[in-house]
Amino acid sequence: MDNNDDTTTSSREEFEREEAGPPLIESDRWSVVSAPGAGCWELGNVLAHGAANVIHRSNLRDACITAHADLLVQRRLTSFDLVSVVVPHNFQRETVGSVVAAVGGGPHSLLAARVARKIAGAVGTKAAMITVSRSQNDDAASQQVLDRIGDRVPGLTPSVLRAPSAEALVKMLEPDTLLVIGAPGGSWVQRQFAGPGQKLRHATPGGVIVVRSAEPRCFQAVTATPGLVVSPWLRVQDARWLVGDALAVPVVADGILVGIVRHEALQKAPADVNVATVAEDAVYVLIDDPLDAAADLQAFLEGAPVPVIDRSGRWLGSISP
Repeated sequence: MDNNDDTTTSSREEFEREEAGPPLIESDRWSVVSAPGAGCWELGNVLAHGAANVIHRSNLRDACITAHADLLVQRRLTSFDLVSVVVPHNFQRETVGSVVAAVGGGPHSLLAARVARKIAGAVGTKAAMITVSRSQNDDAASQQVLDRIGDRVPGLTPSVLRAPSAEALVKMLEPDTLLVIGAPGGSWVQRQFAGPGQKLRHATPGGVIVVRSAEPRCFQAVTATPGLVVSPWLRVQDARWLVGDALAVPVVADGILVGIVRHEALQKAPADVNVATVAEDAVYVLIDDPLDAAADLQAFLEGAPVPVIDRSGRWLGSISP
């Protein structure tokens, strides 16, 4: 669970940052990349409806970008933060009798709840989410956490539990429960599960899954619309016909983004000149930039899709508002 040191819930502002997490995680279908390792391929297929991409090379970054991955399933948490990560411990699909997400107010609880619901649906069992209140004074705040996450992830039975330790929490669960928790943080439960208390993962018969949410990236949202790009050598009158009412479109030469041209500029320009004469300098985001970078450019482009390129300047598509 990912709550604060002294309480079981974090501030409203912290939860709101959590709510700004990966937009693609909201969908019923995720693009999942699975690294080699015990339980990774099996869990990856559960999360991806049997269509996980298995990494056959060591370059995680390229594999995730190519697959437009929402999730990476791997053996352990590392510094890799390009996409959200899911780590299975003793996960065996056939032994799962129920799935419980242990949630708090931090940045990974929403993903924990979504993963729990996804697994429960795939294996055909019940799903729940719990939060721990260490005293009666914390009960109301703990219930608020459950209500907020429940609004975003319906279908999980919520419970507030009183537990003095992680060992006590595990003992409250059914023996065949698969527990889904947020990545290590500063809370007492996280220290128990991810620090000296790692043995608890092995003491939970149904297994433990640790999740860490990452900010959304441009490659998760990019789409390629070949008809909405123009060549710099195209005549303006042909470009007008091609792009229609589009507010601004990429100017691409031999696959490389060389500029943008706005609808207003095309309408004002002489019909027989080339697009290059009225194009502006290129504006763009890189394929692995945070998605927020695209949002920042949409005002400049008056709401038009934002071009996306790789590090060699090759146009890969656009991100729509």
